[in-house]
Amino acid sequence: MWTTVFLSAFYASLIFLTGFALQKKIKSNRIKAFFWPAFILKLLAGVAFGFIYFHFLNSGDTYEYFVNSVKLAELVWANPEKYFSMIFNLTI
Repeated sequence: MWTTVFLSAFYASLIFLTGFALQKKIKSNRIKAFFWPAFILKLLAGVAFGFIYFHFLNSGDTYEYFVNSVKLAELVWANPEKYFSMIFNLTI
């Protein structure tokens, strides 16, 4: 639970620090005025996309990639030999 909260705060900070860095590189005041609304809209669209896939579709490439990567992450700690065998297609 605390790991999730910490990582969420860390990634949110990283995303917004990146946003500030990108905004400083923009020279046109006209584009600068739309930067934050567009940036936040893009982030919300990504969250909405993930929410729809997770709660309504329960399938698709994005969701399956995540589920399988979690399984691989668990396998690397539970049985490293089997993990590396699977990754490098080795026969043991």
